[in-house]
Amino acid sequence: MTWTRFLPLLMLAPSSAQGVDWYASTVVSYSNLGVGIYGDPTAALGQPTRWVRDTVNGGANQQVFPSPGYAPWNVGPNSEPLVVTIKPGGQLTLAFTTAIQDTPGNWYGYDFIVFGNSILATNQTVTASSNFDQLLVLSGPDFLEPMQVSVSPNGLQWYSYPVTNSTGADSLWPTLAFNPSDGTPTDFTKPIRPTLSRSAYSGQSLNSLCAAYLGSGGGTAFDLRPSGFRSIKYIRITGNSGEVDAIARVSRGVTPVQTQISID
Repeated sequence: MTWTRFLPLLMLAPSSAQGVDWYASTVVSYSNLGVGIYGDPTAALGQPTRWVRDTVNGGANQQVFPSPGYAPWNVGPNSEPLVVTIKPGGQLTLAFTTAIQDTPGNWYGYDFIVFGNSILATNQTVTASSNFDQLLVLSGPDFLEPMQVSVSPNGLQWYSYPVTNSTGADSLWPTLAFNPSDGTPTDFTKPIRPTLSRSAYSGQSLNSLCAAYLGSGGGTAFDLRPSGFRSIKYIRITGNSGEVDAIARVSRGVTPVQTQISID
């Protein structure tokens, strides 16, 4: 099945009519970033990657969408940089125009999501024509580069989350841009359910794992409660040679309005 035939015609985040900024919109500071297309801090602004330009695996349209078996990299269809690398000793600080609140009513109690370019091991290379029912998720090794995430309400007081494969930027879970079952765009403001187990899908099809995302676009989700802050505007990622694609605020259990158009 070829899923590059689906393109988003319109993406409206929940309550977009109220003008909520769902993604980080400002680069506050940065240091020791990658080179070339991986050194542009603005690549981390706006929504996560929907399409990657891939001249080898992208088929006639030279595009592949991110999934647990295929990470954002290179550039997008319009040659735009997709992810930024943060080297050891470096950092990237982004800001939201409207503060992110500690809101228990959000999906699973989370408040924001950091997207990187992690990837899970599969038995075959994911291409534009891959059948996700025939691709298997292996037990490893996965490509994860966990980086520390810190938050602040004012740029002066900071709280740093512990760094693990499930609590670091560029770790679990990989981005999923479209639902393989029907080609609809996923919801980048809906986090992965906290009970999803990586080990439970070893040996299972990639399609079954994507279905277990339950419409989420993936990423590593965070709850503000441990920070002690009621709200924050600044999020800092400290380097470990990993990548950042985007940061999204979590919605309140409402799925964005989505449509798609076939280019066949």
